[in-house]
Amino acid sequence: MKIMRITVFSTGFEYFCIIFGIIMVVFTVLY
Repeated sequence: MKIMRITVFSTGFEYFCIIFGIIMVVFTVLY
């Protein structure tokens, strides 16, 4: 159960990092 929680958290964090990275790239291109 604990391992599953860590895996789900890791996947969610990974998606967050990808989205955040794309936003940063867009801001860099715009400015």
